[in-house]
Amino acid sequence: MACGGMAQEPEATTGIAFTSYEGHIATSYVSDAFVAVQPGVAGAPASESRLTQTDLRLEAFVMAHGHVYHPKFIRLDVGGGPVWQLGRSESDVQSTRSQRGLYNLSAHATILPDKPYNGALFYEHLNPTLLLSPGEIFNQQSDKWGATFSLQAPVSPLPFTLAATRTHTSGESALRVMDDQVDQFTLNGGRSLGSLGRSQFGYHQTQQLSSSGSPQLPIQSTELRTRNFNIDTYLQWGADRQHDLFNSVALGSQEYTLAQGQSPRLTDARLLLHYRGTHGPELNSNVNLQLSRNAQDTTTGATTATNTTTYRTASAGATWTPSRQLSATVGLRSEDTQAPQFTVKSTGGEGSLRFEQPLSFGLLQASYGLRMSQRNQTASAAQFSIVGEQLTLSGTAVVALSRPFVVTSAVTVSNLSRTQVFVPGIDYVLSVVGTTTRVQRLISGGILDGQELLIDYLADSGGTYASTQFEDNLDLNLNLWRMVDLYVRAALVEPQLESGTPTAPLNTIRSTLYGVRAELPVAATGLSLGGFAERESRSETLAPYERSAAEVYLLGAVPFTTSAEFRAAARRTRQTSALTLQEIDLSGYDLSLGWRWGAGVHLSANTLYERDLGALQSRDRRVGSLRALWRFRQLSVTADLSRTRETQGSYVRERTAGHVVMRRDF
Repeated sequence: MACGGMAQEPEATTGIAFTSYEGHIATSYVSDAFVAVQPGVAGAPASESRLTQTDLRLEAFVMAHGHVYHPKFIRLDVGGGPVWQLGRSESDVQSTRSQRGLYNLSAHATILPDKPYNGALFYEHLNPTLLLSPGEIFNQQSDKWGATFSLQAPVSPLPFTLAATRTHTSGESALRVMDDQVDQFTLNGGRSLGSLGRSQFGYHQTQQLSSSGSPQLPIQSTELRTRNFNIDTYLQWGADRQHDLFNSVALGSQEYTLAQGQSPRLTDARLLLHYRGTHGPELNSNVNLQLSRNAQDTTTGATTATNTTTYRTASAGATWTPSRQLSATVGLRSEDTQAPQFTVKSTGGEGSLRFEQPLSFGLLQASYGLRMSQRNQTASAAQFSIVGEQLTLSGTAVVALSRPFVVTSAVTVSNLSRTQVFVPGIDYVLSVVGTTTRVQRLISGGILDGQELLIDYLADSGGTYASTQFEDNLDLNLNLWRMVDLYVRAALVEPQLESGTPTAPLNTIRSTLYGVRAELPVAATGLSLGGFAERESRSETLAPYERSAAEVYLLGAVPFTTSAEFRAAARRTRQTSALTLQEIDLSGYDLSLGWRWGAGVHLSANTLYERDLGALQSRDRRVGSLRALWRFRQLSVTADLSRTRETQGSYVRERTAGHVVMRRDF
C-alpha cells in the first residue's frame, strides 16, 4: 500500500519537506547447527562436539524522501526502524539466551544534486543477518559514515570526485568472529582528450584495524595501511580509428602492523604500454611493454634493508589472415628480471598456423605452434621470499602455489587481515608433486570453507645456468553436426642445458590428450544428454602422470511440466603417478532443480557429492540446499535450508542451517 504521496515541487520552501515514503516489515527465523566428530586415540572412543545457534528477528523500516528548502538544494533520504532479536546458543558445556533491542538507521543528504559542484553526507547503522556460505549464518552490525564532494565540467577543467568513509563492522557466528574498522579515502577524476580518447586517474588509501578470525584459534589485532595511485590513458587515431594505444601507470604500498611487530613494507610501481593496429583486412599487429618494480623493506634493530625486484618485458607480434580458413601469427619476446637473489634474462620467438575446413558433416580445425626461448640465470642466493600470495581454499580441494620448488618448512598461512596464523597438520596440509607445492584445507581446523588466505614462503632460486628450450604444440578438432567434438592435443617441451648447474633437472615433457565432448537432444523429450571423456598421458622428468576423466549430464525441462527445469551430472577423475603417493580417485555427482509455479512461487533444490579415495586421507563432501520464494504484490516469503557434511579420514564435520524471511513492502 502507498503511504504519503508526491507533492508538487514549489519554487521555494522553508524548512524540511518530505514528499514520499516507502518501507517494509519483516520477520525471520534462523537455525544453525554444527557437529564435529573427532576420532579416538589409542583405542579411545570417538568424541563429538555440538554447537547450535538460533535467532528470531522482527524488524520494521520506513524510508522518507524529501528535501531542505528546495528539491535542488538538499535532497534527503532518511529511514530507520526497530529490530527485536531473540537468540539462543547451546554447546556441550553451556546454554545461553539473549534478547536485544536493535535498530536500523540510514540518512543521506545530497547537496546541490543538479549542479556541477555537489556533495553528500551519509550515515548508516545496520544489523543484517547474512548467509555467507552453505551452512553458515552470520549476524552482523555495521556503522558507516562519510562524505563525498564532486567538481564537474565546466566548473573544473579536471573533473574529480572525493570520498571519505569510516566503516566499523562486528558480528559473530559459530565459526567466525568479526571486528573490523576501515577508513577509506578515494580521489577519482579524468578528462576527455577530444576525438583522441580519454585519460583518468585514481587514488585510494585504506587503513584497517582488525581483530577478526576463527574463535578456535588465538586472534591478534592488526593494522593494515595501503595506498594506490593509477593513471590510465586510452588513445585511438587514424582515418578508420585503426590504431589503439593503452597506457597505465600504477603505484602502491602495503604495510601491516602486527601485535608482535611490524611486517615487511611492500611497495610496487608498474608501467604498461599496449599498442594494437589494423593495417588492412588481413594484417594486425601488437606491441606490449611492461616495467614493474617491487620493493620489500625489512627492519632489524636500527637497520632497514630494502630488497628490490625489477621486471621488464617487451613483446611484439603480428597476425595474418588471408582467408577465413587460414591464419598465421609470429611474435618476439624478451624478459629481464633483476632480484637480490637472482637475475634472469630470457629471449624467444614463436609462430603458429591455424586452419579450418568446413565439411558436409561438420568442421575440421587444426593448429600448430612452435616456440623457442633462451634463458640465462645467475643466482646469488639459494632461496628467495614470496610475501602475501593470495589463494582460496574450498572444501578439501588442493590448490597449487604459483612458484615451483617451494621450501615447505618455510610456508606460513594466515588470513587476509593477518590476525591469525594457521597451524600445519591441524588447519592445513602441504603436498609436493614434482615441482609444485599444493595446499589443502583440513576440515578439523580453523580454516573456513571458501576462505581467502595469504601465503608467505621461500622458494628455490634455481641455481646458475643457461638453457635453450623448444616447444611444439599440435591441436586437432573435428566437430560433427555441431553436436560432437573429437579432439587430440599433443605437446613436446625439450630443454637443453648450455652451461652451469641448475639445482633441479630441466623438465622434458611429452604429453598427449585425446577425448570426445558431446551434447545430443533426446528425441521428442526436450532433454539434452551430454558429457565428455578424455585421457591424458604426460611423460616428464619431474612429475609424470596418467589421467582419465569423464562426465555425463542430462538437462532440460522436467517431463510432463512446462515450468520446471533440472540438471543431473555424474563425473569421475583418476590420476596416477609412479613418483608420488598423492593420487586422485575422484567421483561425484550434482543435481539441481528449479520450478516456477503460478502465483509467484519459485522452488529450487541443489545437491552435490564428491569423494576422493586417492589422497593419503580419503575425503568426501556433501552439500545440499533447498530454497523457496513466494511473492505476491508487496509480500514475499523466502525460505532457505542447507546442509553440508565433510569427511576427511575419520574426522566428520556437519553443518545444518535454516533461514526463513517474511517481508511486506509498502
